[in-house]
This record gives sequence, C-alpha cells and structure tokens, in this order.
Amino acid sequence: MSGHTVVILGAGASYTYGLPLGKGLVDRIRDLLPNSATTELNGVSKTLYAQICEDAHLLKAWQSQSHRDPIYALFEFRARLVHSDPRSIDEFLSRDFQLVTPVFRQIGKLAIAHVIATSEVASIFEQLERSDDPMKDHWYRYLWKDCLNDRCRTLDDLKAKKLRFVSFNYDRSLEYFLASRIAATYLTPPGDALADSRHQAWRTTGLQEINQIFQITHPYGTLGSLLAVPYGNPNNPQNHGKHMAREIRVINEERVDEEDGFSDAKKWVAEASRVVFLGFSYDPTNMQRLGLATGLPRRRASNSGIHHCELFPLTYGLERAERETLRKFYFVEHFPPATAHPMTWNPRNDEYALSEVHQNMSITQYLRRHGALSAL
Repeated sequence: MSGHTVVILGAGASYTYGLPLGKGLVDRIRDLLPNSATTELNGVSKTLYAQICEDAHLLKAWQSQSHRDPIYALFEFRARLVHSDPRSIDEFLSRDFQLVTPVFRQIGKLAIAHVIATSEVASIFEQLERSDDPMKDHWYRYLWKDCLNDRCRTLDDLKAKKLRFVSFNYDRSLEYFLASRIAATYLTPPGDALADSRHQAWRTTGLQEINQIFQITHPYGTLGSLLAVPYGNPNNPQNHGKHMAREIRVINEERVDEEDGFSDAKKWVAEASRVVFLGFSYDPTNMQRLGLATGLPRRRASNSGIHHCELFPLTYGLERAERETLRKFYFVEHFPPATAHPMTWNPRNDEYALSEVHQNMSITQYLRRHGALSAL
C-alpha cells in the first residue's frame, strides 16, 4: 500500500500479555489499597504509602484538609472506588472530589503505575510461544512472523512497512516484544545471544532501534522509556514509582488541555491508508480526539484521484445493540459510497464489519480472516 497503516490499540490488545482490562485495573487497584486505616501494609502497598509520604506537595494538600496520617487518604480513596463502582479508573479519576481532588489524582496515578509495572512480566512471551493452547491469543507473534518479518531481510525492509501504532495502554509490551525480535533477528553479533551477561546489552540495541523502525505513540503516556524503566523488573514500583506516575495522563482535564498527546495520533489517522482497531472500546472522547467523531477526513491522493482508506474495527465482546450503535454513529453514515465521496469502507469486511461474527473472535483470528495487516 502507498500510505501508512495505523493500528489503534485498546486494553484488549494487551490482555493476553498479562495486563488488566479497564474494570480489571480498578479491581487490582482496590486490592492494592488498605481497606481500613488500621490495615497493616506490606509489599507494593507499603511502597505506595512511602512514596505518598515523601511527596511534599501531596502531603501538604492532604494535611490542609485533614490532620490525619496519609493512610486515611488511601483508605478513603479505596472506599470511594469500591462504592462508586466505575467502569475504569480513568472514569473515576475524572470526577470532582472537591478539595482532595489533587490528592486522589496522584494516588490514582501511583496506583496505576504500580499495578501496570507488576503486570509487565517478560517470561509470559516465552510461555505463550511454548503453549499449544489455541485460546492463547499471541497476536504479537502473528504480527511479527506473518506480517512484518515475512519477506524481510534487513531493517530497511522493516521500515518500508510503513506501520504506526496508537496505543491507549500504559504498558510497553508491544515495544518490548518487537525490540526483542528485532535484536535477535538483525542486530545481535555472533555469540552475544548465548552470553547471559550480554543479553541485556543486545536487547537494549533493539530498544534503541524500535522508534527508528516503527512509529509508536501513547496518547495517555506509559510507565516511561524501556531504557529508563526496564520491562518486567519487580523493583520498578520501588525504584521508579514517582517517575512512572509522572508519565501517566488519565484525568479528564488533561484530555482537554494536553492536546500534544494526541497531535501525532490525529495526524497519523488523517493520513492513513488503512486503520485497524484492536481491543478498543470506542470511547467517544477518544474517538473525538482522534478526529473520528464524524468519520475520517475526506481527502484525495496527490496523483491518483480517489484515495481509499480501509477500516477494520474489531468489536470483540460487544453486544449486538452496542455494535449497531457503533456502526450507525461512526462507520456507516460518515462513509458513503466512493462514487459520492473519496472515503470508502473496506469492501472485504463490509458485510461482517460490526456483526455478530466478531463476538467470539480473537485478535489473531480477526487479522487472519480479514487480512487487516497482511498487506504490510
């Protein structure tokens, strides 16, 4: 294809790699925090509490409203989280908690960082590759073996794939996987892959190359650079907790004001020849900020007349009524026939695009059936 392919990733895209979905992240944060002010802290919760106590700005904000120990802030945060039962932690943190809002926001970011950091487990990739369970949806492996590395002999061949990722996830599992594959396939000198002491060094080379080969953006941030915050290190919450929290953006006000986080994503979508949605919830705010609230911009290629943008919106897990709403609001009314406008629906998956056939379809099955990435 002449243009770029943009893959938009939601929480469902990382689930098979040990990362929680939206409600799962809420539950993990609930379990991390103390359920009473007298609960004995241990493990990650103790580290979290220490980081709150060490944050002078946060401590001052809490003590200006309460003369109690910060443990009460954690307890109150958990109680509100449990009783309000939000669909996601982002939804919870977008609320106005009046004078303690800044405190709760920082607690939320620290808690997110701790949960995501402890969910990034490097060994899960090898476990998935050894498994013969067809229910294990190792779609990164399919992406690499069947779509990226196939017919490639050099790094320049990979760059020519013109692939971009917009990830709404905080984890770095995609970057870690691709960097490991690139390092082992193209960058490792003879013997280095066999030397345990050099293992991290050649993997680091892959990490340095990853952004030169693919373009990857996280509009709401990540835990940080993989070179600064190593993937799967159990000490990340303790060593990098405050740094990781600073890299995360979850608050509703930041969605409005921090437009720079979406500038690349919106530009890439507008330029794309193919847009693929995987594990994505189609949150209206995110669709708007991607420039998709009223469909893709209508445009023409410079020399070839009508320029088609193919769309592949996987809707795994959604009910029929929800899929029909998406179809009507985003994927029908705004994409009339090519004879009338230069934007068209991909004809290969038009019949089934948002239909019941996707209800129990894994990401790998979807990609294989519709060839969403096979033309890379």
